[in-house]
Amino acid sequence: MTVQNVSEAIQYDVQGDVELVEALKSNPKVAYDDIAETLCYQAKYNARDKDELYHNVILKSVDGVSCEELKDVYHGIEKDIQELKKEGKCYVITNTQTKLSYVYPSDKQIPPIHVEQALKDMWFEINVPEDPEDLDMALQRIGLKPCPRPPAYRRPQKTKGEKKRRAPSWNTRQVTNTHLKGTEIFAPTT
Repeated sequence: MTVQNVSEAIQYDVQGDVELVEALKSNPKVAYDDIAETLCYQAKYNARDKDELYHNVILKSVDGVSCEELKDVYHGIEKDIQELKKEGKCYVITNTQTKLSYVYPSDKQIPPIHVEQALKDMWFEINVPEDPEDLDMALQRIGLKPCPRPPAYRRPQKTKGEKKRRAPSWNTRQVTNTHLKGTEIFAPTT
């Protein structure tokens, strides 16, 4: 888009405002071509398709890339990320608290971890008490401090002398309108 097109679209003389042109040139989200005097949106990452996304962005970011930052790279990137995930080339992990997703490369160079059978046997031989009180006592016996647990809620016990209160009855009752005595309503019927 040329500077002239921007001026027409926003109805403001962009070329006449030197500060605005300098601000656009220095903006990391705007690519400015001095020769053709064109402006172009510049995404944080440079990729045009799934292969470039994988090779130029995901593989180079060991710490992961936010899906929010990737959304504006090109149209249809969400679909490509899901395809890469299905192919096993990357992982998409969502933070449960912030609900933000991050894309991490899957590292095929790391061999699977082998655990010796003797270690597995020792692990399953350990008897862990099922009762939390017994577990706390076992930890204290070997010199470890157990982690505090929130107390379990227990309904208060009723005492024998305490009876359940009844809700007041709102049945229809005989209502007297003493304030209407002496009017036609209370006149004796003949």
